[in-house]
Amino acid sequence: AESVSATILRLDPDNTTSINNLAVAELDSGNDLWAAGRLREGILSMRRAAEDFGRASAGGTTMSISHVSMRARAAIFQAFLGDYSGTAATVAAGAPFLTKLRQGEPPGSLLLALGESGEKLPAAFVAAERDELPTAQHLAGDAVSRIQAATLNGDAGVHFKAIWVAIATNLTGHIE
Repeated sequence: AESVSATILRLDPDNTTSINNLAVAELDSGNDLWAAGRLREGILSMRRAAEDFGRASAGGTTMSISHVSMRARAAIFQAFLGDYSGTAATVAAGAPFLTKLRQGEPPGSLLLALGESGEKLPAAFVAAERDELPTAQHLAGDAVSRIQAATLNGDAGVHFKAIWVAIATNLTGHIE
């Protein structure tokens, strides 16, 4: 699937649907590599997926949420491996996108809440791994509060909001 998407993108490099399809193919590869125990290779594939979801984010809110979600996921997986500097680099790579969200999204929007939580949750995982439990609890709790308070724009938001709340709540449960 990655080679097909790459071929299509050579013909139409700005096609957000094709960019999104490439990102999904890279995500699938990352999941397969992770499941096969090739953890670092899986993370690299997930980071490529995050970058491509970022390129596809011009296609709308759902693709933007995919970008934020994949970047956070790759960073959290790096934290699981104890790669805290890699976690920080993955989160930092999303800073320009988050700046754009802060400039363009209304306060309290789901996309902005997810973007900000995409920074907080990986930091919470790192804090938990370092046994800095009050910090981890604060960061995860703040993410849950922001997401729960966020306003929805369309039905797709309900799905994404539920997933993010479940992830953040699961983390807070493990910390307690």
